[in-house]
Amino acid sequence: MQRCKKPIAWLVVTTLMLVTIALAQAPSEAVSDIPHAVLGKPLVLASDGIARYEIVIAPDATAIDRYAADVLASTLEQMTQAVFPVVEAGAQSGKHAIFLGLSDAAKQKLRTDPLSVLGSQEQVARSIGKDIYLYGQGIHGNLHAMLMFLEDELGWRWFSRFEEPVFPIDRNLALASFSRTRTFSFAYRMTEFQKIFDYHAGINMGFSERQDRVFRLTGNITYPDGVESLLYNPEFVHATGNYIPPTPTYKTVRDVYDWVTNRRYFYTNPEYFALNASGRRTPEGTYCFSNPGLRAELTAHVLEHLRLLKEQGIEDALITIDTHDGGGKLCYCPQCQVLEGTYQCPGGPLFDYLIELCAEVKTLYPKAQIKTGASRVEKTGMAPTLPEGVSWPDNLVVIFANISDRLDRDWGCADNSQNYGLLQDWLELTPKVWTWYYPNPYGLGQDMPFAGIRRQVADLRRMHELGVQGVFFEFTTPNVHQGEGFVELQKYIYTQLLQDINQDETALIKAFTDSVYGDAAPLVRGYLEELEDAQAASVYRMPLTITSIDFDTTLAYLTTERLMRWHGYFDQMEALVAADAHRLENVRRLRRNIELATLGRWHALTDAYPDYFTDYQVHIARTGDHADSQLVEDFETIILAGKPKPLPEPFASMPEGAVIRTMPTNYSRGTSPKIAPDLDAAFGYAATIDLPDLPFNFGYAPRVAGMDRVEMTLTTDDITPDTYTMYHLGIIEVMPAPSIIYFSNLSWMTHLLVGEKLYMPLSPDNDNRYDVYVSLKFSGEQYGGTGQTQVLCDQIILVRQMALDS
Repeated sequence: MQRCKKPIAWLVVTTLMLVTIALAQAPSEAVSDIPHAVLGKPLVLASDGIARYEIVIAPDATAIDRYAADVLASTLEQMTQAVFPVVEAGAQSGKHAIFLGLSDAAKQKLRTDPLSVLGSQEQVARSIGKDIYLYGQGIHGNLHAMLMFLEDELGWRWFSRFEEPVFPIDRNLALASFSRTRTFSFAYRMTEFQKIFDYHAGINMGFSERQDRVFRLTGNITYPDGVESLLYNPEFVHATGNYIPPTPTYKTVRDVYDWVTNRRYFYTNPEYFALNASGRRTPEGTYCFSNPGLRAELTAHVLEHLRLLKEQGIEDALITIDTHDGGGKLCYCPQCQVLEGTYQCPGGPLFDYLIELCAEVKTLYPKAQIKTGASRVEKTGMAPTLPEGVSWPDNLVVIFANISDRLDRDWGCADNSQNYGLLQDWLELTPKVWTWYYPNPYGLGQDMPFAGIRRQVADLRRMHELGVQGVFFEFTTPNVHQGEGFVELQKYIYTQLLQDINQDETALIKAFTDSVYGDAAPLVRGYLEELEDAQAASVYRMPLTITSIDFDTTLAYLTTERLMRWHGYFDQMEALVAADAHRLENVRRLRRNIELATLGRWHALTDAYPDYFTDYQVHIARTGDHADSQLVEDFETIILAGKPKPLPEPFASMPEGAVIRTMPTNYSRGTSPKIAPDLDAAFGYAATIDLPDLPFNFGYAPRVAGMDRVEMTLTTDDITPDTYTMYHLGIIEVMPAPSIIYFSNLSWMTHLLVGEKLYMPLSPDNDNRYDVYVSLKFSGEQYGGTGQTQVLCDQIILVRQMALDS
């Protein structure tokens, strides 16, 4: 905790009248077993920089309670310049007491045990006479009661890990009598890469296991004593391989436990691993959960892990057994297919095993639980239909992931209705359902302006209404680590709604922006609203991963008019906070995504606003230390390539909105160039084809059972070397991801994710039919041309059939 560098404008109330007015404006609720304190003389915490209170903890206080006491003492000292001693019960100093936790001394004064009437994780902050009592249920109860006291009585706020906490500073700090109680809206609250900020914001899971894992791998400690998880979850996700590692190198990507002796199960027991569609077993983290040997070995290792944890005093551990992160079925073997039918869902083999495992765990370790993931409808996303006589275990937690959501729509929209329905199905099966939620796009999507706050608020409230017990938001994209865009505002609202789902998000946005952006805050809020409106109005949808920048489809909401207007806002913002270096940096971090979009749309912007967009290097400089430097370099290549050539006929004469012009992306991991500058190319550069074949094959793969590919094969007779030639692939019906337009049967690593870009649910306004044309240039002796052997694709033209029909 560090000193607030600038006092906020208002001062804490120092008279009874003003404090009484302030409390009257804020809701407060009395604890059921103690009458509300009658307002009397103020509680003078400090006068003239001298503390009038001491912080009292129990002699056997936990590490969490001692941490909470230290935070309280440090914060009060920063607020008042007075030293508040932390003492154990029974110490005599002549001061009044702030009882942190219900020590014996506190209970003697209260003459009761108030914990007996509190619900799970409920906290109380109240005064009785001159004494203050801060306590709550659960291992974090006293910590959270202390934080409630700081926030609600003392005006302490912490908005972001990039900010210092803010609070009033007063050497003469006085309060009126008060009484508050609070419970959390979600019992299990999680986020990625937890910081101390998250702990103080009410996040209660993920700390212990990350501390433990970092220490095992590096010998370093990341958190101070007293930062602990509600439940110890040794591995959060994709953990089956920790117990059954397929190969010795598996430890390099996951944290295999030291006591697991066999590190090469794929070689010693290949039958433990899933059979793929080609009839082969692979060591890729997929397991054949119908195999009796796999079940016995995995169960033995889980039980051994629980035994070791119990020796350390951990009896309520949460052990993760789930699947790997990829798509596709769990296993194609006949036994697994039978279990799919038994449970009427693709996850049948895993669920059948988990039911068996949970029964053994409950017998030997009744306080422990197993956690599994429900992700991807073709794998484990669907809830099972239980066979007659089979019950779902009450020691099994399911964490449901919305991996196929469109990130610019909430669960109330048709695009995401399937996931919302799957979540509801799980909650009909078991109350122990948590959610794994993706608030921001991955890939190149993280580099573009994105809001997403309306969506996360709406879906969090749906989760609460359904009875979801725990929530994990995956704030882990690189822009999160750098605090770019609105990610810190997203996280602040997320943590606040986990505490109280009924908080007014508009007020939260105002409080955050006023503190973080100062005089620029009104313009920031205006930009946020316009960005939200723009995404909501777009006819295209944003997938979880955006693999190429496409301003014609996925990013169509980033029009030149909006980018120009938003640049005007940011110019004003920077002028308003120019004298405040920290807030100026905050504004500039928020601006980076606008600058990246500007580089991507440079030619269109210079055409529309030549007087403003004069030097692209100015905008590159504003991207600062952005994580994806390669993207900036690619944008510069595209800018230097010049403006795109006009659409050729007959496409140039087609109705507006009928033609989409784009290009594929080379996703190969080799060292060969992914794009090639080319003056003859439609955009001045082209995508290279990974491992081009001859005859040369390309086509459309819908990746949907029962639908055939649309293919074209070119021989040397079809190729005019060293020049771009347009090839007519034909009519395709775009299906959802992962449908692609691919190139070369030797690779397919160069492709266009057409399903992600263009698929929209069927409606009277859309039938997903496109006529596809592909422009290719073949070079090198293999294709009858000159120079090095390569194939370039400079454009794919898709003609929307409904636009022509209308």
